[in-house]
This record gives sequence, structure tokens and C-alpha cells, in this order.
Amino acid sequence: MVQWNTQSQVVKLEEAFIEIWRADRRRPFRTVLIENRRRKVHLPTTIGPKVRDFFSEPAWVAADIPDSDVRLDLDRYSQSLLSRVERTAVERFADFIVLS
Repeated sequence: MVQWNTQSQVVKLEEAFIEIWRADRRRPFRTVLIENRRRKVHLPTTIGPKVRDFFSEPAWVAADIPDSDVRLDLDRYSQSLLSRVERTAVERFADFIVLS
């Protein structure tokens, strides 16, 4: 926790997730990246949607491409996310933080 004046800021990321909402579903497809301040070790390589989900039906038919899962390197993504969270915290509170 970083405190300045009367402000307190928590600089630990408790939870991070990706949710994919689809019109034909009642609940999202949810992938947890970080839980209880710990990055998940085994992350899936897909996040739910298919390539055809990004096209209208006429555009999909006209595109004439095979359908497949949308792939995402979630390990690389979560490492990048954590790095940017840390950098943002340092930049935001650089005048108040003494780094060892």
C-alpha cells in the first residue's frame, strides 16, 4: 500500500480475467489470469470465440475461410499486464516511492 496525504493506493493486483460475452449465451466465457495475487501457471491457448464470431453471416460466407478457435498467448499477455501495472504504479507514485 502506498499512502500520500490522505490517499491510500493499493499497488497489488488481486485478480485479472478476460471475459468473452456472446449474444447467444447467458453467461460469459471467463478465463482467470491472476487470482489471489498469483498468476495462473497453466493458461489455455484459446479464449472462447471462433473466427466466424467476428463476422456477420453474409461476410463470413463471402470470406470463405475455415473456422477455428481464436488463439491468444495468455502467458505472454499476463506477464505484459503485470509489467504494465507495476510500471504504471511506479510512474504514478514516483515522487512518493523510494525504490531499494
